[in-house]
Amino acid sequence: MDDRNAWTGEKTPLIESQIYRKEMNECILDFVMSLPESYRAVLVLSEFEGLRNNEIAKILGLSLDTVKIRLHRAREKLQEKLAANCDSS
Repeated sequence: MDDRNAWTGEKTPLIESQIYRKEMNECILDFVMSLPESYRAVLVLSEFEGLRNNEIAKILGLSLDTVKIRLHRAREKLQEKLAANCDSS
């Protein structure tokens, strides 16, 4: 039996990989949602919506520097939480 997707030709991940990826995604989402609103808003717009910093600034009515600072701090906090709490093995 071929383990490639019939439509894309890409190799289908093993079930263990799919489960691990799902668990990590849930872990990441939990921590994103636990960030303070000011950090969460810029992070979601940047990482999930794919908006540029200047677009985020305009949408949220913030200066570009404020967006950059909040995005940097949000990523730092997220990285700390993930390192301390999500199993990456």
